[in-house]
Amino acid sequence: MTSAARSGRAECRGPARTPPRPPLPSALSRPKESPVSEQRGNHSSPAPVERDGPTPASFSQARLWFADQMGRRGLEFVYPYAMRLSGPLDVTALGAALDTVVARHETLRTTFTATDGEPLQVVGDPFSLGLTVTPLTGGEEALLRVLKEAVELPFDLVRGPVLRARLWRMGPDEHVFLLVIHHIATDGWSMEIVFREIGVAYAAHTAGTVPDLPALPVQFADIAAWERERAAAGAFAEELKFWREALNGCPHVVGLPLDRPRPAAQTFEGGLLSFDLPAGTATAVEKLAKSCAASTYMVLLAAFDLLLARWSGQHDFVVGMPVANRDATATEDLVGFFTNLLPVRARVDLRRTFRELIAATREATLDAYDHQALSFDRLVEEIAPERTLAHNPLVQVAFNMEKEPALAIDGVTAEPLDAQPDITRYDIAVDYFVKSGGGLRFDVYYASDLFERRTVEALAARFAFLVQTVVANPDTVLASLPGQSTAHDAVVLELGQGASPREADVPSLPDRFRSVAAERPGATAVVDGELSLTFAELDRRVEDIARSVAGAGAAAESVVGLLLPRSAGLLAAILGVQRAGAAYLPLDPRYPAERLLHLVQDSGVSLVLAAEGADVPERIREAAAVRAVAESRDGDSAPPVVFASPHPDQTAYVIHTSGSTGRSKGVQVTHGSLARFLTGLEEAGAIRPGAGRVGWNASPSFDASVQQWARICRGDTVVILPEDVRRAPEELARVVSGQRLTDLDMTPSHAEHLLDHLAAALPAGTRLRIWTGGEQIPAPLWHRLAAHPVIDAVNVYGTTETTVDTTWTPVGPTDAPFLGTTLPGQSVRILDAALHPVPRGTPGELCIGG
Repeated sequence: MTSAARSGRAECRGPARTPPRPPLPSALSRPKESPVSEQRGNHSSPAPVERDGPTPASFSQARLWFADQMGRRGLEFVYPYAMRLSGPLDVTALGAALDTVVARHETLRTTFTATDGEPLQVVGDPFSLGLTVTPLTGGEEALLRVLKEAVELPFDLVRGPVLRARLWRMGPDEHVFLLVIHHIATDGWSMEIVFREIGVAYAAHTAGTVPDLPALPVQFADIAAWERERAAAGAFAEELKFWREALNGCPHVVGLPLDRPRPAAQTFEGGLLSFDLPAGTATAVEKLAKSCAASTYMVLLAAFDLLLARWSGQHDFVVGMPVANRDATATEDLVGFFTNLLPVRARVDLRRTFRELIAATREATLDAYDHQALSFDRLVEEIAPERTLAHNPLVQVAFNMEKEPALAIDGVTAEPLDAQPDITRYDIAVDYFVKSGGGLRFDVYYASDLFERRTVEALAARFAFLVQTVVANPDTVLASLPGQSTAHDAVVLELGQGASPREADVPSLPDRFRSVAAERPGATAVVDGELSLTFAELDRRVEDIARSVAGAGAAAESVVGLLLPRSAGLLAAILGVQRAGAAYLPLDPRYPAERLLHLVQDSGVSLVLAAEGADVPERIREAAAVRAVAESRDGDSAPPVVFASPHPDQTAYVIHTSGSTGRSKGVQVTHGSLARFLTGLEEAGAIRPGAGRVGWNASPSFDASVQQWARICRGDTVVILPEDVRRAPEELARVVSGQRLTDLDMTPSHAEHLLDHLAAALPAGTRLRIWTGGEQIPAPLWHRLAAHPVIDAVNVYGTTETTVDTTWTPVGPTDAPFLGTTLPGQSVRILDAALHPVPRGTPGELCIGG
């Protein structure tokens, strides 16, 4: 049979028991394995109530009634069961059997009304559904169509009925039977009763006898009245106290990594993925459960909790456990909406073993089962989580054991068919079934608004792998357990591996600049306001600064402070210091003297270059020698000094980051890393072929500036953007257009203020490449950049320690922003606490290598 648990509606069954807790290998099992026969301590027994008019709906029925009145489509509240019946079927007997069950259970002939806004049950007289057979041609395609149409017909809870049945003749001795019941009148346990009793009544009607079915001491209306009576008397106070304490401080939402943004309101659109675990694995699970005095359900739930913790990165959350909620013996054979949802709190401590997690899960589930009498609807009202239409309150993920109901008719084979609509009430709901061969089948229902099918397929594969791993290693610390197979690890690792560099040895940036200056001496190298220098002119200034620095004693691994604003002079100083073999340290003149002093002392600076006439703080002069930047004049003919090419492991620059302690720390970047960085951007295609015109927009104290000034070493023109211009979007757009910039690097927040002005300033046909980085790019900005008529944007990510950028991607028409691909020669890994690669779609720690 099709499972009643679809859309997360079925219930797990469990035995009643009293402390002390005995070992319960079949705890939370089906009733035939452990009958529910014990009454709960202080609860009265349900008894028939007067039927002199409408009676109150149960709390759970009231929730469905209100949802129906609000215009909810309601397909998430239907139980459709379809089966192919092969063999000589007595249609009249089947119809009579169905009518017998309707007459026997009042809830199947109940409609609803309201008084003062509160729903009431109105029990109608027995009636016939008038089951008739309809010939159907057109094969399976036609069958799927009529099943869908019949299932999706709306129910009228005021007029009724709350169920419908259809029978189609597909051929000689072949029929398809469909039964659809609204959830307000049934649940998973009830559907087993319905089909069992249809089978008994069918046999009696074909034999001409009266169906031998036991008398029902109460009806569901009596149960609803009993529930209301107990609530008014405060019978659920202990349950409420327990749940308040159990859920205290627990997050009300599981932070699953979604493939798409969550809609403002649930649509309940869903998908189904099924997979199996072999009998051998099921046996191992059962064996482990027995050794832990737990049930198979508890072991599987513990594994599922571990999966969720790793997938979400959240280690304290709630998983819904549907339960039958039939403590009273009188309810065992009664059809109705009894099922309750228990929000079981999961605390996954990766420092513990899986055996310890099973023990914690066992206690949590048994405690929850002990306090199942309080309806989930009333619990939500009392806990009062933040309400939203975007997701369910408290429970967005459910895990359940189910059993497929069966229809037994002599001489007729019943084959279950899938008639479920594509819906789900949860983000993720898992039902599992014990198969006849001993294996386990899992049905995973997922919100298709949130998840791609491939994500759920990967999740299912990881769950199967995890179950096999934990049953084989129950005493291993959870953090040490792999989350996926070695083969999957290799696939994930390959995703973060940048391409191999085209050349093993790449020239340093000082060498590349020298080559460009020799090859294109007359080309414009830098523009700084009214000042424009060719590569030859800039090279002469670089040479003078290199000689000055070398003359002051700076050499390899020396650090020279550059107390200069963003300017052509700073660019010449950077290149001159590096040509002399030293490393540069940017010192922003706008910084307070105390911070400048810390940078100088922390980096071991003995020489500081400043502009002529600059006001250098006295404490800086005390800490290091200060020289004015030398500049070549036209006609200077001093012979060049031959400086050696820097070693790849030699420090090229030092830039300070904020540091995790709040005190800045210096990061030394080598010439080899700097050279591979620029070459990697070229090989990846982030830097377009040919000479460009690049705006220098970033403060020299941030490593984004390196990406901007370094472009001169490949022959690009660097245009200095003054501080007053970069802060005025309209003026900046004018300068970008006037200077014919091809590349402009900025933070996303800066780009947001500039886009509209650029659209107005740039001529048609322009393809300005905007580089965004340094902070997270919002999705709306991403989409604006992707659709911009004159902008070709890229998004880059990296750290100072790994030389500016590690990943890049063109900004295109994707659902959400992403980091993109790894640059050549580098690698990106997302690892868990034990440094295992995490599966795709799973949060972890981003680690960069290369």
